[in-house]
Amino acid sequence: GAETARNAAAAYHLGVAYMLGRGVPANDAAALKWLQQSADRNYPEAQYLVGLIYTNGRGVPRDLAWATRWYGKAAEQGLVRAQYMLGLDLATGLGVPQDLAEGDRWLTLAAEHGDQEAARLRTSVEEKLDKSDRSAAVTWARNWKPPEVRSFADAPTIRYVQVALARLGYDIGPPDGVLGSRTKDAIAAYRAKSDAGSGEQITADLLDSLRLALTQAGKP
Repeated sequence: GAETARNAAAAYHLGVAYMLGRGVPANDAAALKWLQQSADRNYPEAQYLVGLIYTNGRGVPRDLAWATRWYGKAAEQGLVRAQYMLGLDLATGLGVPQDLAEGDRWLTLAAEHGDQEAARLRTSVEEKLDKSDRSAAVTWARNWKPPEVRSFADAPTIRYVQVALARLGYDIGPPDGVLGSRTKDAIAAYRAKSDAGSGEQITADLLDSLRLALTQAGKP
């Protein structure tokens, strides 16, 4: 509701203040704490900055796959800069397996909203794609709308789980952000093996367990 939105905005601005040392001493840990609170309340600008923090390893270990999740959440809400970063990660294979066609879609969307870096990168990405992929990206971008319902297990979160499971040796196929039968089977197998509860649903405790397992395996 409105109060949640106000709290999210307040936490975002406090996080930015700590990030920049604006009115308070600069403090990376405090910045992430407040930005994360805002991001968890679906504030897209905070989600984008949480992505940047993990991309750059600012006060935390670098975690490109986790960063891509947060860019994706902001991108799905229409934040153009996050759409560029998501497109960059997909097109170049930063944190996620390379997917030129999907990267091109997000870069096209950001470019159509005036992002100059997205337009430049899109040009080089499209040299590697055939004409049908390029025209499909334009059609997709022109018809794109933010999802009306945002669930916890949104496409960026599903893709993160897929990437994490693949790095841990589970067969999930291409990480497409769709919760299909192979991904559900892998989640259930991972939960059974790692004592992380049971079932095939994506929950916050599953993400915590996967992140810890990747860290312990040296594969974040």
